[in-house]
Amino acid sequence: MSFSQSRYPLQTVIDGDSVVILTKAQADTINSIFDSQKSKIAKFKQETKVKDSIISLRDTMLIFYTSKYTEYRTIVETKFIKEEIIDSVSEWLLARAKEGAWIYYSYKDQEVVAVNLSDYIVRKDDFTGDIIFYKRTEECPPNDKDEKEPSKDWQMDIAKPFRPKLNKIKLKL
Repeated sequence: MSFSQSRYPLQTVIDGDSVVILTKAQADTINSIFDSQKSKIAKFKQETKVKDSIISLRDTMLIFYTSKYTEYRTIVETKFIKEEIIDSVSEWLLARAKEGAWIYYSYKDQEVVAVNLSDYIVRKDDFTGDIIFYKRTEECPPNDKDEKEPSKDWQMDIAKPFRPKLNKIKLKL
């Protein structure tokens, strides 16, 4: 054994294992570094957990609000499409009515049909309620070819059991 001053840490082999000999101050310094690193790692893990939770919440909210926005857009677009369809149907009906068309629904073809009656004068039988179409070139009773539309409440002139029911719709102009 030598009594000269040794420099620590010393490394030696005892029973085949490598052993490091430190002073108490060196050991305390190393332990302090390990504790500091453990504390930093624990703090980092906690911060990462909080950030992951925030990111997860943000993603969940983003998905939720994206789906709600998509739902809203679909509703708005559907509403505009329906309004456009209603407007175009209203315009079509108004144009056909002004042309003097006979409009009916064909169950066989599943479509609305407008028959152009501009070349005809439409008259009714006051008793039976039958509607008669006269070509404009023919004579028809009464002789009033210039009359554009029937008189107000014309259906009331038809005997009650044969009186047609009228459905009137106010259209936007």
